[in-house]
Amino acid sequence: MRRFDQKSGTLQCAISVPNPERLLRPGLFVRVSVPILDTKEAICIPQQAVAGAAGHDRLYVVGADGKAEVRQIIATRRLGNEWVVAKGLSAGERVVVEAPARSARRAGEGSARRPRVMTSG
Repeated sequence: MRRFDQKSGTLQCAISVPNPERLLRPGLFVRVSVPILDTKEAICIPQQAVAGAAGHDRLYVVGADGKAEVRQIIATRRLGNEWVVAKGLSAGERVVVEAPARSARRAGEGSARRPRVMTSG
C-alpha cells in the first residue's frame, strides 16, 4: 500500500522491519525521514536564507558589485535544515544567509556587523 499526499508531502506505506524487542506494535504511527535526491548536482541552501510562501520563494543573492538583489527561486524539497533549489540559483552564487537587520538586532543597536553570506553549490 502506497499513497502520496502532495499537500502534506507525506507517503503512507507498509514496510517490514526486524523488531526483536517488540518495541513496534501494530497500528503504531512512525515518522521516518528518507532523504532522496534525484540529481547529484543539487544546490542546497539553509532554510533561513529563503523567505516567502510555497511557490513564491525568494532570497538575496550578492552580485559582483557586492550589492544584494532579490531573486525568485523554486525550492522543491526540504533536506534536513536545507532547501533543495531547482530553479533560480546557480552553483557558486553568493547567498545572504542572515539579514543585516537580524544581525544588528542580535548584536545590539548601532552594530556594524555585515550580513552572513554563503556560496551555493
